[in-house]
Amino acid sequence: MALVNIVEDDGWDLGPVVDRGPGRSRFVNHLPMGQAALWRMGQDEERVRRFSEHYLKRNNVVKNRTGIPPAASLADCLGKEERYEACLGWFHQELSRREVDDLIREVLNRWPRGLSGGLFHVTIRLAYAWDGWQENREYKREVARALAYYVTYYRETPAYGREVDPEAVPGAVSRFLQAPAVRSLADSGSSLGTVLKALAGGEDPEVPGFRVGGTMEEAAGALLGFLTGALVATPNIVVLHCITGLHGFWVLRDHFERPREALDLLTAAMLHHLVIVEDLAWTSPASPDVLSWADIWASASQSSDVHTIKLAYTGRELDRLFGLPGLRAAWASWAGPETSGLTKDQLTAGS
Repeated sequence: MALVNIVEDDGWDLGPVVDRGPGRSRFVNHLPMGQAALWRMGQDEERVRRFSEHYLKRNNVVKNRTGIPPAASLADCLGKEERYEACLGWFHQELSRREVDDLIREVLNRWPRGLSGGLFHVTIRLAYAWDGWQENREYKREVARALAYYVTYYRETPAYGREVDPEAVPGAVSRFLQAPAVRSLADSGSSLGTVLKALAGGEDPEVPGFRVGGTMEEAAGALLGFLTGALVATPNIVVLHCITGLHGFWVLRDHFERPREALDLLTAAMLHHLVIVEDLAWTSPASPDVLSWADIWASASQSSDVHTIKLAYTGRELDRLFGLPGLRAAWASWAGPETSGLTKDQLTAGS
């Protein structure tokens, strides 16, 4: 049994969101990402299908409408959630005659400012789909779903021109969040959508946003180092998705014509999302010797929380890429003492 069979059996007719009922905001459909993370952590078909059954019982994933004709163009669908099915039809048509990586390049290079749509899930899901397609060419239906999600849930982010050194990232984030113009947004209790819209104008002398200098690897590593310390100190869902979003970007980076500029856009998006994190703190985390990635994967694979599962898979991949010891502590902080078996003192023993 291949992963693609499980993903298609359970999700071929499902859209990208979960309906939580009248008057409540919709959640992201995490099903294909959770399935992929479990599979890549070595779980068998039975375990992945148990996860799928549990997820679908607890979440009312919106089914795709039928009878919707394909869109005439992608531009007609950009940022229009109600056009998801039409956009999906367009991608199905194009994938019957074009290569997967060609379509991914087209979307990412036409709209690199959309990396953070859906709390970075447009990038995360596309990265998981790309990995799946590389393993099995039958995975392209999930690639189509991920691309349609990216286009229709597009939310534009500006970049900043001011540059800071990689080692200065924690202080620069603090200055950004404490700037009066940013602080007033945070204190207003505004929704994430309101905050992102308010900051979407780009360069503003009252908003000290920044890009990180150095090479791609140095800049991404500095951002990841800050985020892991932030997740240890502040186990918040937004911080977690900045980490998994960075992983998604890194998986897709070779598709960008100007990947360094795309990373700067992602940096700005992370800053804007962190505005809504209450009491965001940062620490220099330890990497407890008592907790290995084998321990983490074994524990996470039995969890019913899709974010615990995804962070375990993502964390190990990022550790392999960047060699940051704090990623194990970040997972343990998110998972909590019941799952990780570690205390707060153990997580920050290297501070």
